[in-house]
Amino acid sequence: MLPVHRVTHPDLVAVRFTDEQGRVIERRLAGLFSSTAYTSSVLSIPLIADKVQRVLDDAGWARDSHSGAFVMRLFETLPRDELFQGAGRPPA
Repeated sequence: MLPVHRVTHPDLVAVRFTDEQGRVIERRLAGLFSSTAYTSSVLSIPLIADKVQRVLDDAGWARDSHSGAFVMRLFETLPRDELFQGAGRPPA
């Protein structure tokens, strides 16, 4: 483990999946996201990028359209903690 040089609450990531017997399994990871996770584009973070793309698709906006570019600027300025918390699995 590497030493942590910031005082903050840890992030908790819970991943649920179904095993071969049909049981729901949950794995939890606690720690801190790297500084890169807070400064990278939302489109370079897989979980968040999927959610952002879904929002654009549901609204019918292309990223390079006026509305799509406006929404992308909003997503890029939101705190990453908020985006991670809101980036759960989208409904089917």
